[in-house]
Amino acid sequence: MKVKEFAKIAGVSPSTISKIIHHNDQNISVETKERILALAKSSGFLPLQVAGKNTHNFLLGILLRDFSEFSKLKYLIEILQNHGYQCILSSSENTDSGEKKQLNLLQARGVSLVLWEALNAETNQEILEASQIPFLLFNSKGENVLSPDYRSISYFLTQCLLQKGHHKIACLAVENSLQKDFISGYSTCLIEHNLKVNTEFIFYEKESCKNYLLQNRCTALVSSSYAVLIEMYYFLLQQSYSIPSDLSLLALAEETDTITEQLSALIIPRREFAMHCANMVTEILEKQKDSSSSFHPILKLNSEVSIQKMQGSSVPKVLVIGSMNTDHYLSFKELPKRGATTTTDKSFVYPGGKCLNQSIGLARLGLCPLPIAAIGSDMESTMLLNYLHKEKINTSGIKKYEKTQTGQAQIFLQEDGESMITIMSGANSYLSPEDIHKKKALFSKAKFCLLQTEIPISTIQKACEMAKQMNICTILKPSTGPCIPEELFSLIDFMIPNINEIMELVPHEKNYKLAAKELLRKGVKTVIVSLGANGIYIRNKDIDSVINAVSVPVIDATGASDAFISAFTAYLAKGYSVLSAAKIANCAAALSIGKQGVAPALIEEDVLEAFVRKQDFSLLSL
Repeated sequence: MKVKEFAKIAGVSPSTISKIIHHNDQNISVETKERILALAKSSGFLPLQVAGKNTHNFLLGILLRDFSEFSKLKYLIEILQNHGYQCILSSSENTDSGEKKQLNLLQARGVSLVLWEALNAETNQEILEASQIPFLLFNSKGENVLSPDYRSISYFLTQCLLQKGHHKIACLAVENSLQKDFISGYSTCLIEHNLKVNTEFIFYEKESCKNYLLQNRCTALVSSSYAVLIEMYYFLLQQSYSIPSDLSLLALAEETDTITEQLSALIIPRREFAMHCANMVTEILEKQKDSSSSFHPILKLNSEVSIQKMQGSSVPKVLVIGSMNTDHYLSFKELPKRGATTTTDKSFVYPGGKCLNQSIGLARLGLCPLPIAAIGSDMESTMLLNYLHKEKINTSGIKKYEKTQTGQAQIFLQEDGESMITIMSGANSYLSPEDIHKKKALFSKAKFCLLQTEIPISTIQKACEMAKQMNICTILKPSTGPCIPEELFSLIDFMIPNINEIMELVPHEKNYKLAAKELLRKGVKTVIVSLGANGIYIRNKDIDSVINAVSVPVIDATGASDAFISAFTAYLAKGYSVLSAAKIANCAAALSIGKQGVAPALIEEDVLEAFVRKQDFSLLSL
């Protein structure tokens, strides 16, 4: 609170407040001064609380182990100096002899009180006690310790995770002054919620914690150090963990920490703590005994971005292997014709590529996508990564190629939703079988693998081979109609082409139904053909059926296939039959064509299911 703000509350001028602060208050009545000082105490206005006690003649000693903790004390020193205290700052240089020397020097200077980051408080406090010099400890053990209430803070952090349904919570309390209290708060919280304290879940250093977390025995981690948790976060991403769906992360942080948007924390308000400490100093010097050395801030998290409510079962994970582009739209009344010049004043840029689109579609439908893709080292790559991070999608499988452009799609969009697309592959063409092999850890987590042919066919084949080895269901979108090796067909569980694509794959057949039959003969388990406005055709050994399209106004049909594939996979993963999942996905495709751009048109689970119920209420019944 500023002087002007408090003066307004007190009903006096700012100059009156300033006079009291600087002890130039001879012309202010005793009654007015006492009223203002009482109001300052009740409202927590420290400048007047300190000024009202005539503390300006006190000399304080501040003894640090070294100057690394100075940042935590800067607010305190600033407040003390601004309101009449003189401060002597010194360091023991982390030696017992240096501590004794500096304490003796402070004693000789006649300090009124010592703020002490002690190395050996039990022994060296005798130097101060001999001269009856009071002291307050910080980052130390013992009585009269200036410290936030780390027990309560740790209790609160642990409780936040318990409220999300987590019962297997690991605790990382790195070596520092708060370690014991942090573990105590964590343990007390578990006990009071009728949970056993498992010592295997308590860690004192990060390396042993890393190894344990990789065994997937815990669902959440609470840390006493934000800096250490950041390191753990990036380590887990490298190991193909998705935060928070695989593991929820929460930490205690300082205002001086570099706070990232990806991690949740309780940030200690150091300025408020400094005001609390200044009050403590004043109360000791004025011989007041009604204070507490513990600091009890209002406990709240900066965000819940890295903690997640536990699901009844683990969220299904889906590999998505393919292209990432920036989609550059040009909107026309009619598509350009060969040899003609067409102008437009409408252009848009969206994140795109089937890998990115399908990953977003899956995430919005409640699944955990694990994209594997290649991007360049340009501004476009940063845009794509930022977009994925906002959707809380794990990007550890995305490889950045230096001195390479990110892929681009040029989309010519007609008013009725029809489109023409050209693609500049860029980094997409560099995604190699070796890149797939290096991401083997991701395959071990997945139930489905989505693929499309905007990346090298050798890379697709390698992914299919690895997927089959691990009993992962494969779904292929033959988006550009390349020559597919005969041996690849038998590795595909679902192939989802449109009419043009299936006729390119099987050019000797007269229609899409015969072409689908031929693909089954080659080894594909199920073929789903997109018929545009006429719906979809499904063919496998048990099904031979056309599902009519849902009639909706068309704005942009570009992303209909990505919306379909995302929803089809999501509802297969949720236990729906092929036919039911396809009907639900048909509704998702219909919803997507009513918006401009692919990624923006991909919808949330509740929106889709509300739309499905309008079409067929029984369809969502398992």
